[in-house]
Amino acid sequence: MNKKDKLEEFISMHREAFDDERPSFKVWADIEARIQNKKNPKSIIWPLAIAASLLLLLGIALGVLIYPKLNEYQEMQAYAQVKDLNGAEHYFDSQVDALLVELKGDEMQINSLNEELSRIDRQVADLKDQLADAPVKSKEKIYEAIIASFEAKIELLETAVNREKEFKIIKDEIQHI
Repeated sequence: MNKKDKLEEFISMHREAFDDERPSFKVWADIEARIQNKKNPKSIIWPLAIAASLLLLLGIALGVLIYPKLNEYQEMQAYAQVKDLNGAEHYFDSQVDALLVELKGDEMQINSLNEELSRIDRQVADLKDQLADAPVKSKEKIYEAIIASFEAKIELLETAVNREKEFKIIKDEIQHI
């Protein structure tokens, strides 16, 4: 070890003498060629291509796993909406029946109302046919239109019942005079 320390000491004392020497241009040319060979663009592209392929495969795998679940979820939502629509339809039908019972006796008015109710029922049937082929985003608007049709039937009958009641009140007042 002593020899090594002496050598280091000698080199550090005579450093300037060693620094005078410059390597030849051939040495620098060889070093530069080695550096440029290491920066070969093909060697950079391969890892990027592999990473892109793995990312693409991961995306496809996620799509294959998620897409069926998405369709299943949309089908479950559609089933729930149809179930809700059937419940709403039964509710509105019972309301219509109750209002028609209140109008018993005036056959001419009932016949006129039945024509209008039949027209609304045909519209509802058309909407239900459209519902089967409609995209998911349009189904909500069709459901709203069906419910609005049911509400129109109720409003029509309530108007007729109210007019019938007013007519009876006026008739009773005339009889008391």
